[in-house]
Amino acid sequence: MRVLLRLLVLTALASTVPAAAAQAQAAAVLSPARYAALDAVYVASLPLDRNPTPAQVAELRRVCEAVDRGDRLLAVERTSCLTGVDAIGPSQAFARCSARRACVRAARALRIVLRRSLSDARAANGIVALELAPGACRTELRSNRTLLRSLEALGDGLAMLERALRRNDRAAIRRAERRIAAAGDALDDQPTAAQSLEVFRGVCTPAAPG
Repeated sequence: MRVLLRLLVLTALASTVPAAAAQAQAAAVLSPARYAALDAVYVASLPLDRNPTPAQVAELRRVCEAVDRGDRLLAVERTSCLTGVDAIGPSQAFARCSARRACVRAARALRIVLRRSLSDARAANGIVALELAPGACRTELRSNRTLLRSLEALGDGLAMLERALRRNDRAAIRRAERRIAAAGDALDDQPTAAQSLEVFRGVCTPAAPG
């Protein structure tokens, strides 16, 4: 589930608000303050490529909470970041569960936080469109529809697994596990946190003054 964690933390999902007037006012690059805040999140997210320690999770939460809530773009990124942090515990619990009841609880908890992350991200779509004009930086801070569908499929698979486990239906459990595995395979094609940081720094760095 590491790929899910980094996606929940790093992703601002695709915009559906292409209003011409808003685009005319949107910036093509990040301001220095926005860049610094988001760069700190990317750096703090690097341990998600492995198995983060409690200290690393606490540091990531601290960095997320420090993001400026008074800035419209940063505020939605802050919410997405904190939701991703909230997913770490349920994701780890799901990965290590073995008893049926424990797996029911873990699947439900992870499904709920995943649904919340998708809801948060969709609410942020319009803000991302209004604040960033089309360009490489905006592309980096967006997610494609394939990613969205994969995350939705993962949530569906978790719901299916939860129902199957409650009934102790072995055939249904196997079907749910295959669906979760397929969604995981699709998510594995997404960049690592380290790769995302490299791209972010390459396309979102503010221009030098003067």
